[in-house]
Amino acid sequence: MIKPHAFVGVLAAYTLLASPTIHADNLSWPGVFDPFEVVTLNFELDPEIWEAIKRDTNFYDKELNIRVPVLMWADGEEPITVQMRRKSDPALPSEADPKKVSLKIDINEYVTGQRWRGLTKLSLENGNGGNGVLREGVSMHLHRLAAEHGFYDGSAGYCSWVRVVVNGEYAGLYASPEQRDKQFLRNRGSYKPGSVWLYEVNGGTFLDETIATTHSPTYNYLNFSPFRGSTNPPANLEAALEPWIDMRTMLTMAAIEAFAGNADGLFTKNGKNSFAVDYLPSDQYRRKYLPWDLDNGMTSLTHDIYEGGPGPKQNRPYQVHILGNDWYRLQYRHIMNDLLDGPLSPAVFNAFLTDLENAIGPAFVEDTNFVGTGTSNFSSLRQWIIDRGANVRGQVGTLPGPPDFSRAGGAATIGETISLSHPNGTGTVYFTTNGGDPRALGGAPAGSAYSGPIEINATRHIRARVLVDGIWSALREATFTVPGHASDLMITEIMYRPTRDSDAPDSELEFVE
Repeated sequence: MIKPHAFVGVLAAYTLLASPTIHADNLSWPGVFDPFEVVTLNFELDPEIWEAIKRDTNFYDKELNIRVPVLMWADGEEPITVQMRRKSDPALPSEADPKKVSLKIDINEYVTGQRWRGLTKLSLENGNGGNGVLREGVSMHLHRLAAEHGFYDGSAGYCSWVRVVVNGEYAGLYASPEQRDKQFLRNRGSYKPGSVWLYEVNGGTFLDETIATTHSPTYNYLNFSPFRGSTNPPANLEAALEPWIDMRTMLTMAAIEAFAGNADGLFTKNGKNSFAVDYLPSDQYRRKYLPWDLDNGMTSLTHDIYEGGPGPKQNRPYQVHILGNDWYRLQYRHIMNDLLDGPLSPAVFNAFLTDLENAIGPAFVEDTNFVGTGTSNFSSLRQWIIDRGANVRGQVGTLPGPPDFSRAGGAATIGETISLSHPNGTGTVYFTTNGGDPRALGGAPAGSAYSGPIEINATRHIRARVLVDGIWSALREATFTVPGHASDLMITEIMYRPTRDSDAPDSELEFVE
């Protein structure tokens, strides 16, 4: 067995073939994940060590898994020293002939505070987890498409494709999903020491101790199934969860994973392969679930969006308790229906796929480890989205149609009337103007909900649902702004207290309340 410590001195023997001049961390992190541009990442290390890494199957043993310093740079950049190790995806074309293996790159392992384009970790997926490098990356982009249509905020994460060159030889095209770690939170301005917690949900709920060493109030509160422990959840699940968890985000993530046919996710495999972020104050910033690992997606056309893949359902506590709840199951169906009408529709998805193929299609053809040809894989995905969408619509079934506003939101005048209609034969439209949901916990109309036309007498954000025979429609929202309504608002004082994150570079400050 080759020991990692034997490799520490080998880098000095190598010289770069080019003369890079760019400092990598002067470049913006989102650019790394531009799906329409393929970055070439170069690595340099002893050829014998590279062969040993490719054949290393000690994925889960930190003592035996080969973890070595290597030089890394993108074209035109200065090299930096990072750590490389192999991940557990099967090698391509086989373990007996491992030409292409998945890799984990730790950028700050040997140089404290080092970042590459604003990142501290890279995951390079070889596409042999089940669905190929194209479908694995595109599966992650289903979440990005949903974010662009307002289903997620920036927490959905990014993914791109990377050409990997090792010692001057092309190793293949890799999917590169953004890592969920402290840097992920910091890049979004949501990391505050002592006020944020990151958990890996993988058959349990495991704290990232580089962010916090004691658990969050949300974690301590959620001491029942499906979150942790075997205690049954409270009878009034809505009242128990809504103050603590952003359930729309969780259900959206579950819907996209189910649409993609991922059998290895939060709802479909014992609470696996997801992340959760908790915040303080918990009553203002509820837990958000983050998607991860769709390497089995976009293959099945008939994957059951409620039951998931094969295996005993009783081993899937999130599915049993969340989708077993009538209201959350209905919300899940509404979200899936809205996704099918928007980001997961053939029109939206295939427009993205066409742009992708035009921009970086040759990179898929270049990889000789690619299953099929680049053209055939793009074509099969176009047909897959059509067939899968039809199958899922059948599973969603008939739902009450949502309300329609008499016009789109925007500038309004005092005294203007906005009316609300709906496409159902019977039913009542309920709306609020105070930011609340027209449906109260438990299912009755909220005390602050009204029906009838709306007279605009100030800037109003309207949220509306239709109630049809005891079943609520999806939520619809619009903001009508009266010009000059906030003209009397005056900022009289701004207070802040800057504090430094102990492991952040000198130029980075955290601002806390």
